[in-house]
Amino acid sequence: MAAEKGRKRSVFFVNDDKNGGKVVPFPGAEDLNKIKRQNRTAFMISALSAIIGTVIGTLIVSIILFGFKFTTELLETPEQVKDLKEETIPKIVASVEALESKIKDDKLKLDEDIKDISTSVDRVEGRIDELYSLILKGLDLKATNEYSEQVVTGLGRKTSMNLDSSPVITKMVAISSSGAKFSSEELSGLKVLLPYKDGAKNCYFYGQFNENDQWDGNCIVNVYSNGTLELITDAQYVDGKVVSCKQVFPDYTTEGKEPIWVVSNRTVEEGISYGETWHFFREGNFTEISEPENVSATEILSAETFKEKITTNVEGYYNGTNSDGWFNDNTGNAYMVKYFRNGMIKTLYVGNFQNGVFNDLTGNAWMIGKKTELQVAYSYYKGPFEDGIATGSPECWDEPLEQKDIDVYIAKSGIEFDPNLLRWESPKV
Repeated sequence: MAAEKGRKRSVFFVNDDKNGGKVVPFPGAEDLNKIKRQNRTAFMISALSAIIGTVIGTLIVSIILFGFKFTTELLETPEQVKDLKEETIPKIVASVEALESKIKDDKLKLDEDIKDISTSVDRVEGRIDELYSLILKGLDLKATNEYSEQVVTGLGRKTSMNLDSSPVITKMVAISSSGAKFSSEELSGLKVLLPYKDGAKNCYFYGQFNENDQWDGNCIVNVYSNGTLELITDAQYVDGKVVSCKQVFPDYTTEGKEPIWVVSNRTVEEGISYGETWHFFREGNFTEISEPENVSATEILSAETFKEKITTNVEGYYNGTNSDGWFNDNTGNAYMVKYFRNGMIKTLYVGNFQNGVFNDLTGNAWMIGKKTELQVAYSYYKGPFEDGIATGSPECWDEPLEQKDIDVYIAKSGIEFDPNLLRWESPKV
């Protein structure tokens, strides 16, 4: 049911608290125009206030000018000058002061009236939203095939974080159970939940569009494969431009031995993302928590909500740039912390990364670490790394370390680490 020129169109509203995020019809154009007329009324009142003030101000100026003119004409005799000074001018001044006081009082009252009108309009809008969401909560919308393909490409892939701008959204984004289609323009400014399919995967888009057919505000995608969570993309857009992007997906450590959850929080510019990535030990899977046909907005997982649900220890932390889906950073200031299952540090590395591993031939990269939890002391190394392996001579090593040695190396690096990241096995180090 696409909007056409010269025809009224339907708009839709989502009320998360009242109807579980279902998309429902919103007032028609005539209702919205009524609200707009109320807003215009407030504007006209405000404008009228300014006009009245201008007119009265002009009147005051005229009175004063008249006073000056009156003064020059009366300077003929001493008696007339005395009368002007002691009676006429004081009367004019008193009149002007009284008029100024009345203007201030009237303006304050007018401002209060305008504020009351604005508050009333807001209440009316809220009541209309509630009314229509309750009456028409049964409307069942899903993503159209065309829009599903765009979501898959733009938000439904791990590599979508490399996209710093979204494509122009297809006009027809939603379809109801009765077959009626709705455009992004008709749904603009309203947060909608649109289930869609990516092959056999059950997927859910929860976000909004603007009048330019762009994603705007917070847009979240949840992807489930065989009933278990495969991806969360949680992005913040301004007119199609991504401001920040968070992602969650299951993965394995570089060695492929440990299953992990990847949780990232990054900003994107020209295909390169900046920020931090957390790895958590993965003990199980997150499953779809309701029937796919009845998922509500309250069941959509944001990246932050997911992170709060994780109860396992951190396996790793990375701070640096990403490109092409890998940790790639040649600034020399990127760093990674790896942990044992007991939460203590396994490795702290600072230097360049290439395709996800330590790779730095400058000789400036350094590392503090130990191989096993049972090993008592840590070792320090500064020198070249190739494909994740320290390749320098024995002179590059300092071992065993005491805690004071670790503190010195950390301080010399000049990097301000979050203290919560540095959990050394003190005092046995």
